[in-house]
Amino acid sequence: MKIKWTDLNLSYLKYFVDSINNKSLTRAALENHVSRPAISQAIRRLEEQLGYNLLNHKKKHISLTKEGQDFFLKSQEAIQLLTRSFEGSSDINGNFSLACSATLAEYIVLPFLNKLKIRNQPKIDIRIGPTTKVRQLVEDGESSLGLLIDDEQTIGFDSSVIKDGEFEFQSKSGKLEYPILTTEMRPEVVMGFRSISFNVPKLKIESWSICRKTAEAIGGTCLVPDLIPRKSFRKVAVKDFNYKYRVLAIAKNKNTLSPTERLLFTL
Repeated sequence: MKIKWTDLNLSYLKYFVDSINNKSLTRAALENHVSRPAISQAIRRLEEQLGYNLLNHKKKHISLTKEGQDFFLKSQEAIQLLTRSFEGSSDINGNFSLACSATLAEYIVLPFLNKLKIRNQPKIDIRIGPTTKVRQLVEDGESSLGLLIDDEQTIGFDSSVIKDGEFEFQSKSGKLEYPILTTEMRPEVVMGFRSISFNVPKLKIESWSICRKTAEAIGGTCLVPDLIPRKSFRKVAVKDFNYKYRVLAIAKNKNTLSPTERLLFTL
């Protein structure tokens, strides 16, 4: 359903945008000094005007529908335009500037961009590197947004959990085979070697996805996050090894992110 912009209540748009950015109707209500039912009613009113649902409601969690994602981008841009216009600037930073590992680029970022079918994006800048480099690029302002698997050293950033899972040892046979292929000495790697032994043949590779591809080529066992599909590989049961992970989106200030960056931040 097509509607005129003059039919839309700007307060309702802001309530909707703030709900997504905060991942909570309650926090959006607090931010706007209104009641939670007022936020819910505003979003329902928008849905009635648009003729489709904006949100998927789950227990203690909200997420955007496919149509909601598109409407969120438009609404976020409209709110930013109004805000900056009244502040004396009409420039909107529509750029997509991101730092992440090759693995997260392959399994999260590229599917995200493909799903959005972005058109007329002024600039897309994706920097690839290990966790330490990703954090430094965001800290130095060279990348607006960073994606990383939490290593418990991400302090001083705005952050949002966009995915969680667990690390696992994988091999073609489902048994521990050598060499052991891992990335840099991150917390999960240390725990992994404590569970099997530090005194085993091992290879250090910068990328989780390259670890997996190397194991496919030469054999051995790789330690990777379970977001990488197993395919012909099987999980190796290792006693006392159980390491959960969180994929974090980080930014120095989430309020300065472009609409597309903000959508990934709130994925």
